[in-house]
Amino acid sequence: MRILFSDHSRDRLLERNINKSDIIEVVNNPDEIVASSRNRKLYKKRFLYKVLEVVITKEDKNIIIITAYYLEK
Repeated sequence: MRILFSDHSRDRLLERNINKSDIIEVVNNPDEIVASSRNRKLYKKRFLYKVLEVVITKEDKNIIIITAYYLEK
């Protein structure tokens, strides 16, 4: 499967200072996957003191990154 970034996600990654390599790490090795609305899934992974949550959808053989953000826990 290929990982593709939506225009929205690219903008949010820049705005939130999130590296694409971290997104790929979350998608390939999530700590948790939670079903969401509109056939989306939330992939979560802890990085030190924050959890990176990545919202994805699958289309054909592609994973499309919708957005990503840090949850502070």
